[in-house]
Amino acid sequence: MSRPRKRIRTNHQATAGRAKAARGTWVVAGTYGSWYAADSMARIVRTGSGKRMAAYLPVGAFDARLEQVEDGTALWVRYRAEPTAAPAPAGGAR
Repeated sequence: MSRPRKRIRTNHQATAGRAKAARGTWVVAGTYGSWYAADSMARIVRTGSGKRMAAYLPVGAFDARLEQVEDGTALWVRYRAEPTAAPAPAGGAR
């Protein structure tokens, strides 16, 4: 019986730095053993939430997507340079 492969921990600080250096380009952050774990991390990337995840601030400056791969689910991130703006209030300024 074979042993499960050891997963390499994702260095999100380095991933965010690579994404900022390649603005607008998708970079792989890591591969997660389950879709649920990858989806949870993608949500943290998009919202900038989560303890010790300051690498993905300001909120909305990063996009995240998931891709099924042989070893699990890959998380890809992209730095968009500017956070997504909140929608303007209805009716405009008066």
